[in-house]
Amino acid sequence: MISLHPNPPGQLILIHDAKAAGKALLTLAAHLALQGPVYVLDGGNSFDVYRVARLLRRHTVHIAHCLDRIWLRRAFTPFQLVSQLEQTAVSPHPLLILDLLATLETAVSEAAIRPSVAQHLATAFYREIARLQSHRPVVVGLRTAVHPAWQRLVQQLQHLANQRLHLAPPTAVSAPAMQLALPGVS
Repeated sequence: MISLHPNPPGQLILIHDAKAAGKALLTLAAHLALQGPVYVLDGGNSFDVYRVARLLRRHTVHIAHCLDRIWLRRAFTPFQLVSQLEQTAVSPHPLLILDLLATLETAVSEAAIRPSVAQHLATAFYREIARLQSHRPVVVGLRTAVHPAWQRLVQQLQHLANQRLHLAPPTAVSAPAMQLALPGVS
C-alpha cells in the first residue's frame, strides 16, 4: 500500500517492478490529480493518458479538469532526463518519475555513452532527486538495473527512500488489485 501525503515534504518512495511500476504510478497519478497538481516525468515513454482518464472516470465526471492538473514531461535520452530534473522547480506538489532507468539502460546497451559518463549521469540523477525530495513527495518507478553505475544509483536511492515497494509480476491466478491509500480520496 502506498501512503503519500503532500505535506510534509521529504518523502521518497521507490517502486521496483519489471515494468517500472507503470500501472501503479498511473493509478497514483490519477488519484493525486483528483486532489491537485502532480508532476510526471516519464523516462520510459510509458505514461498512458487513456488509462489515467479511465481511472479518473471512476471517481469524477470532471476528467478534463483533472487531466489538466497532470504536468507531463517526457525524456528520451539520459541527458534529457537529467536536464528535466535540473529544470524542475521546487514545489510542494508530488513528482512521479516513471521508469527512471529506461533511457539509461538503452543508452548503455547501444554503447551510446562511456562508463565514466554513465557514472556522471548517475551522480546527477541522485543529486537532483535528493534536491527535489527535500521539498516535495517523490515517487520513482525502477526496473532492475544492469549497468554498475545504475546499480549504485539504485542502492543510493534505496538508502534515501522512506518506502520501498517490490511488485511481483502478475501470475496466471488473478491477484487482487493494489490499493492506494491517499488522504481525501475514497
